[in-house]
Amino acid sequence: MSLINERLSSNTYNDLPDVDAVAHLIQEQRLHEKLSALVGPVFRAHRFEHEWGMSLVHRHWRIKPGEIPAERRAGPGNKEYHTTPETLGPSGFTPTVLVSNNGCWQALEFSAEVEPRASYANLEGSPKFLAAVAEILENSGLAAAFALRSMTRDPSPGHVFVEFTDTSRRSIVKEVSEISADKMNILETTWSFAAEGTTSFCVRRCRTGPWITTGAAEVSSHRKVHVDQGD
Repeated sequence: MSLINERLSSNTYNDLPDVDAVAHLIQEQRLHEKLSALVGPVFRAHRFEHEWGMSLVHRHWRIKPGEIPAERRAGPGNKEYHTTPETLGPSGFTPTVLVSNNGCWQALEFSAEVEPRASYANLEGSPKFLAAVAEILENSGLAAAFALRSMTRDPSPGHVFVEFTDTSRRSIVKEVSEISADKMNILETTWSFAAEGTTSFCVRRCRTGPWITTGAAEVSSHRKVHVDQGD
């Protein structure tokens, strides 16, 4: 029996929380620090720290029955990616986000690109790794908060990937300089676990707004923003 369910129902995806609804798990409860300590050694032991990480479970927008959130490159050699609802089903797409559910893994997001295919094949062929991470998440109460996330995309030096999610059910990921990204109100929502001693290091990857800036009479007018930074 496969440990991964690649068939996604609209109800499963639409029942996921909006990222604003779970931001407190990172901002206040600091659950990503607990996550890092628990699963970091497992990622390194199985040598997945550069192929897969963990992300905060959330949806970008709602999908209709028969649709999946699928990512495509904007053009050949272009470091801009668009995620939109697709109606073709998961056949021909590679799962890139998976959430644990009673020892099995449910695919939540997909890619039409080549880069994630090899790392996903490695993941499928590593049932011990999948079982170990699932057990940790479920025993620690973190299974509903964090998902496996493909980490095969690298930005140019000095840049991060920023994802804008608009009201037309489209998410656009493109490179932004680290200097510009540091000026945005960003919540870290994805982490990789570097093989450095026994410590797991978080890597800023993604998050949203708008935010009300405390201590100042300013309300951000940015649309939802995610940041994506490679290892």
